[in-house]
Amino acid sequence: MRFISRDKYFVDLDSLLKLIEQRGGYNAIVCLKRSGFIAGAVLSNKLSLPLFAAQELSSIPLKFKHLLIIDDKIHSGKSIQKIKNKLTNKGFLTTTAVIYNQGGRGRADIEVCQLNSITKMWYEV
Repeated sequence: MRFISRDKYFVDLDSLLKLIEQRGGYNAIVCLKRSGFIAGAVLSNKLSLPLFAAQELSSIPLKFKHLLIIDDKIHSGKSIQKIKNKLTNKGFLTTTAVIYNQGGRGRADIEVCQLNSITKMWYEV
């Protein structure tokens, strides 16, 4: 089993930030529960964008037209795709971004690292 340390996580999160900044044009961030909160809070602060939790989808104002959906790690991609579909159906433009893709079955629009084995994060220990 692989382990991602806190230091490695934040180095990789900085890499994600750079990829996000290259694309630009986002009006707000939506983070997935638990694991996405850390990345979402950091990115919201660094990009000066409002942050919403996935549980707040019905309260996101339409003025935030282009949303960045954040999670730190995906397996199948079902959770992030479900949120993307809900927001797209409400008329939002969406981009998904993750630090780690574990398993490769699902995909995000922006990814930093592909993991080939089961991985625990520093906050799961």
